[in-house]
Amino acid sequence: MANVIKLHKGLNINLKGKPAQEFFDVKQPDIYAIVPDDFHGVTPKVVVKEQEYVTAGGTLFVDKNHPEAVSLPAWREANVVKS
Repeated sequence: MANVIKLHKGLNINLKGKPAQEFFDVKQPDIYAIVPDDFHGVTPKVVVKEQEYVTAGGTLFVDKNHPEAVSLPAWREANVVKS
């Protein structure tokens, strides 16, 4: 797992100039990856199985310690594939 950096009073980075106001159209990816270990402070319990079809808004995993409070919904319909 990565180290967690906690900011107490915020962080002010002085940068010169302004960001460019450019927008790009990008192609939607065919494959998405969600790694439960990337969510710090959550002990993940995956509730879907490999090759299971999930719908948008369906729960992918919950926190083992607080299953009623934290869940990660899918944002599009897809098949679950183990990488």
